[in-house]
Amino acid sequence: MIAFHGTTIDCLASIERDGLWPNSFVSRSRALAGQYAWLRAMTLGADAAVVIELDVPRAAVVDAESWWWASEQLTLPVGCPPSCIVSVDRSIPRQSSVD
Repeated sequence: MIAFHGTTIDCLASIERDGLWPNSFVSRSRALAGQYAWLRAMTLGADAAVVIELDVPRAAVVDAESWWWASEQLTLPVGCPPSCIVSVDRSIPRQSSVD
């Protein structure tokens, strides 16, 4: 299954090197991951945000309790290795919305 993880540019190198940690949040929606990444970057004062596209087995993903603004949140209970990364979108706009 394809899932998306939004984060700050500061975290990208370690994710590309080590993969995602256990219990990392992901989403079925690129837009939701982009909004989360943008909010995280603004909150932390990061220079940029990224959305990482992942190809993970459906069995490796579990539904998570959604935040009020984030429907269909998922988690990766055991994380995923760098080999699950399909692409990295570095073009997250300054303002993003959930579709």
